[in-house]
Amino acid sequence: GHSVTFILEMPSSVEWRWVGESGVCQLDVSSEHDDPYPPVGINYIPCGEWVVADVELVDSTSPGSGWFCTGWIGTGSVPPVGDTNFTVFQLNEHSTLDWEWEARHRLVLTYEGETGGEIPTQTGAGWYVEGDTVTIYTEPELFDGSIYYGFVEWECRGGAIWIEEPFFYNTRVEVSEPCTLVAHYSTAVACTLVKSPAQDWGGFIVDGIEYPNTDTVAFWWGRGSHHFIEATTPDYGPDSLEAYGFSHWSDGGDTAHWVEASASFILYAYYTHQFKVSIRKEPPRSFGYLWIDDVFIFDDEYSGWWEEGTVHPIAVSTPDLGMTVRYYLANWSDGDTNYMRDLGPIDSTIDLIAYYDGEVKITVTKDPLQSFGSITINDSTYDSVATKYRWLPMDDSITVSVSRVDVDESVDTAYIFDYWNDDPTDSIRPKQLGMLSEGTEVIAHYYKIYFLLEFTTSPATWDLDTLDREYTRTMYPFEVISVTNTGTIPIDYGLKTVEDFTSWTAGYSIAHNTYVLRAEFDQNSLPPASFSPALDYVKTSSEWSTSTIFGPMGYNVPSGESQNLWLQFITPTGTYDYTRQTIILQVLARPTLY
Repeated sequence: GHSVTFILEMPSSVEWRWVGESGVCQLDVSSEHDDPYPPVGINYIPCGEWVVADVELVDSTSPGSGWFCTGWIGTGSVPPVGDTNFTVFQLNEHSTLDWEWEARHRLVLTYEGETGGEIPTQTGAGWYVEGDTVTIYTEPELFDGSIYYGFVEWECRGGAIWIEEPFFYNTRVEVSEPCTLVAHYSTAVACTLVKSPAQDWGGFIVDGIEYPNTDTVAFWWGRGSHHFIEATTPDYGPDSLEAYGFSHWSDGGDTAHWVEASASFILYAYYTHQFKVSIRKEPPRSFGYLWIDDVFIFDDEYSGWWEEGTVHPIAVSTPDLGMTVRYYLANWSDGDTNYMRDLGPIDSTIDLIAYYDGEVKITVTKDPLQSFGSITINDSTYDSVATKYRWLPMDDSITVSVSRVDVDESVDTAYIFDYWNDDPTDSIRPKQLGMLSEGTEVIAHYYKIYFLLEFTTSPATWDLDTLDREYTRTMYPFEVISVTNTGTIPIDYGLKTVEDFTSWTAGYSIAHNTYVLRAEFDQNSLPPASFSPALDYVKTSSEWSTSTIFGPMGYNVPSGESQNLWLQFITPTGTYDYTRQTIILQVLARPTLY
C-alpha cells in the first residue's frame, strides 16, 4: 500500500519502497461487500508479482442471512471468471477484479428426541438463495444395538419456511428466510405392509419412496409418527396379460392413505386376480360406440382389467353411419354374429374384435351443374343427372365416368368434358379410383360452347342403271359419296332407308322384293375389300356409326373433316315390279356424346 496507520509503542522504522513508473501495474478492485485483499480501489503492484486475492465467503448481515460470494469477473491478468472466493494470478498489465455477491439464507439441520445416543445422517444444510427449493434428508431409523428409534417429523425453528411433507424423512423445503430444521425422533414400533395374495408384480409407495417388486415391506417407525402409504395397482404380470387389482386395506383405508404408528401393526392390502380385456372394432373409425357393463363408450376400442369369474354384458353399435363411410357388423373374431352378448365367466385374457363390412359414398358432380348427359359409377349409368352418389363396398375397385358431350338442344348449347377435380391434366375417362377406405366426391369439369350441327354430302345420288336379279354392285371410286362435317362440334353419322318411292324392302339378306344395302365410312380412295353382312347393312330404322357398325369411321368426326361413304347394293331374288326403283338413303348426324 501507499499508506499505513499504527500505534507507536516501541522504536520502529518505516522503509518506503519505490519502483519506476514503467515497472508498476495497476489493479482495480471492486466489491460491494466485505473487505477483500487487495483492498477495494486502485492498487499499484510491481509488474510480474504474484497476487493472491481473496474475500470472506460470507459477509453476514444478520443471523442466518448474508451476502455469499459467488465468484469474480476479471480482465487483464486476472482470470476472466471464477466461482470461488479466491484467485491467484501473476500481474503483468493493467487489470480489474470485481467480486460477485448473492443474498443467501442459512439452512441448519439438527435433531432432537430419543436416539439412544446415535447421531443421524442428515443432508441439505447450507447457504441458499431466497426462493431455492432444497431436498433435505435425515436418517429414518437408528439402532443402538438393542433398541430401534425412528423419525417422527420435521420442525422449523427461527423462521417459517414451507415444508412439502413434514412427516417425510426425505422431503423438500423452500428457503424464504433463515431456519433451523429439527428432526424429531422417538423409540420405534415395528410396522409391516403385506399384499394378499402374495405376489411381487407390484409394490408399495411409502412416504413418497417407491418399493417395487415386493409383497412385503417392514419399517421401524417412531412412535406417534404419521406415514402416507399406497399399494400399487394394478400389478401387471410379466406378460402384461394378467394383473392383480387392489381391493381394500385391512384397516379400511383408501388405496393411498395416512396411518399413525402408535403401536406395532401389520396391514394387509387385499387384491383380486384380473385378466386383460381388449375389445375393438375393425376397421377403426371415429364414430359409433361400444357398450361395456351398461356404460356407453364413444370410441372404437376398449381396454381394461376384469376380475376372474365375473360376467360382463357388451354390445357394439351397428350400423355406424358417417358422412361418407358406413359400417355394418359382420361378425366377432370368435364367430359370434350378435351385436349384444355376454362375456364370461372370465378365466383368461380376452382379445375380441368386431369385424365390420364397410361401404364408401362415391359422389360424382358435374361443374357447371347440368343434367343433359349421364354419370356412370361402376356398372350403373344414370341418365339426365347433374350429380349422383352411390354406396359401394370398400373392397370394390371403383370406376367413375361422365358423358363427354352434354347437349342442350333447346339453345344449341353443348357442355364438353374437360378434366377431373383440380387437375387440368387429369382428363381420362373413365376415371379409376381403385379401392377406397373413405368416401370421396369427384368433380367433372365441363366447358360450355354454342354449336352448329351441319354436314354436307356430295354427290347426292348413286344411279345404278339396270341390274340382274341377285346381283351385287359396289361403288366405284368415282361414285363414292363424300360426307363433310361443316358444323362446330364432333358428330356421329347415322344411316337409314326411306322407301316412300319403291315397292322393295331393305333386309339383312336378299329375298323376293327384298334388297340389301351395305355401307362403310372411311378415308380410303378404294372401296372396302368386303362388307360385313351383320354390321354394315342399312335398316329402315336409324343406326349410328361406331368403330364396328358402318366402321371403321363415321363416329366422333371432328369439325371440318371429310369421310368417304362407300355403298354396296344387292338386288332381290325376284320382284313383281321391274320398273325403276328409287331408294332414299337418309344420312343423319348427332353430337358425339361419349
